[in-house]
Amino acid sequence: MAFGLEWRIATRIARRSLQLRPYRLQKTVVGILIVLAVLILSGPASKRKESTDEIRTVRTHLKEISVEEDSPRKFGPRQILSLCRSGHLHTLFFVHTSPDRFHDRKELRSYLHRPPEVAVVFMLGSSDDSNIALRIAQEAELYEDMVVFESFIDSYRNLTLKFVNSIRWIHHKCGNKHSLQNIIKLDDDAWVNFPMLKR
Repeated sequence: MAFGLEWRIATRIARRSLQLRPYRLQKTVVGILIVLAVLILSGPASKRKESTDEIRTVRTHLKEISVEEDSPRKFGPRQILSLCRSGHLHTLFFVHTSPDRFHDRKELRSYLHRPPEVAVVFMLGSSDDSNIALRIAQEAELYEDMVVFESFIDSYRNLTLKFVNSIRWIHHKCGNKHSLQNIIKLDDDAWVNFPMLKR
């Protein structure tokens, strides 16, 4: 019903525009095209409703990956989890990094002379290169500050999956604690000035 009413309004506008002067006709035609594009792209009103508990999926490389299946199974950041449980964590930096950026993570770790109430966790997807995957596993065990999501391959096309899974992981692992005041997203090529951050 609503679509029919919107269509009638659009046709009335089109009829009126044909009676306008030529210089206004161009603006009116553009306006009609925009209205029609919105009507076509929005679809029926019944399709616009979305259930909040519906699992959204993303089609990637001919494989459907659910955003809900995001738990890193092999290893996890035990340091950050213990800080979250203690209630002393005030600021959590989550750093998006690629699996092969070993040097950048090493530099960032050595640079971050941070206060004890601040934690940094590196978020990355899995790698299809077995050598890199092995090095990531060793690095995660050594530093205990990485979350590796095995449900998707780390790539530019999957940055949204990485971000959504990172936020969901933080919410489930550290979100219930009242001491966590700041959650800050960084890339592995960014630097933080902690004294300025406290101001």
